[in-house]
Amino acid sequence: MSSLLVQSPAGGSSGGAGQKGPIHIDGLVFRDDTGAIWPYRGITAFLLYQIWLDKGAAAVSALLSNWLGACRGVPFNTVRVFGMVDSFSHWYPQEHSNYYAQLRPFADFLLKQFGLRMEFVIFADSGIVMPDTNAQDVHAGRVVDALAPCENVFIEVANEPSQHSNLTGGDARAYDLYLRLRNRGLLVATGAGDGYYAGDIVGVHTPRDFEWPRKAKDLLDVRTICGKPSYGDEPMGAAEVAIDGKRDNNPRNFADYAAVAQQQGAGSTFHFDNGIYGQMIQPVQASCLLAFMQAAW
Repeated sequence: MSSLLVQSPAGGSSGGAGQKGPIHIDGLVFRDDTGAIWPYRGITAFLLYQIWLDKGAAAVSALLSNWLGACRGVPFNTVRVFGMVDSFSHWYPQEHSNYYAQLRPFADFLLKQFGLRMEFVIFADSGIVMPDTNAQDVHAGRVVDALAPCENVFIEVANEPSQHSNLTGGDARAYDLYLRLRNRGLLVATGAGDGYYAGDIVGVHTPRDFEWPRKAKDLLDVRTICGKPSYGDEPMGAAEVAIDGKRDNNPRNFADYAAVAQQQGAGSTFHFDNGIYGQMIQPVQASCLLAFMQAAW
């Protein structure tokens, strides 16, 4: 992997540390408060807010320190966090009385302690966790109200809303919620699906097949068609053992994907098993993460 090593600049808006100010859209790219192009370099951290509520800041800090340490000086700058889920964790907002009150302190902690931005996914498995549409409306509004003052937050309405188990009503419902939530100070994506061009920004879920690394090039088509910043938000996931069509463990593939996503799109997110489950990173996934971020930088 030595051929992928790069020298990362100290501080500034390009890395995890030093993030500050809001991000705005300029055609097909993101720009930070200095006017420089801001590259999306994310990491899956689905249960990070649940960990914050259940175990506190120290547990979140330990996990982020572990993942950032695996990056060896070429850090990610954004964490993609789920606001609910049932399929791989029992993560129900209504079971936490401090859920809304802690959203802003959580976002502020990510920024102040680690210089990180957050993409907050409001709905996942909502057909089980929160199936009532009226409750969903109230919940989404309260989430955005709490996070609107935070300069380091993006909103994703739902994870893959085309799957109705994630959001009752699918893509049409995601678009309706987007219309309710937009223009409130935060950039909003509807979520990857048939209607994902509709939001302010576009997170693309790359198909998971043997050609997945080269399909980062599709971001160029997406951003050209929709005229908005488009980034690879959930490509193939890294795992200790490869699973055909589901997981890869070859660092070179992750490097290839990340490099092309930076060239052809607005960036990408490293997706991995330990990030899904909120665990310390294991050796093979750490190698894939390092290759991904080196190539992205």
